Amino acid sequence: MYVPLGFVETGRRAGDLEARVLLRVRRSSVFLMAPRPPWPEPDYVAASDVAMSSPAVG
Repeated sequence: MYVPLGFVETGRRAGDLEARVLLRVRRSSVFLMAPRPPWPEPDYVAASDVAMSSPAVG
């Protein structure tokens, strides 16, 4: 499996959203990337806190 890690500052990657539309019933096969703000955090809890409090997640 190939999973590209292209970061966006806010929202979701356009290609991921377009792929989900094209795949229709298999759309759950496309995993959405978290935007950039949570990635530098040292652990899951800290990253989750940043992601949930950030307007970047849309």
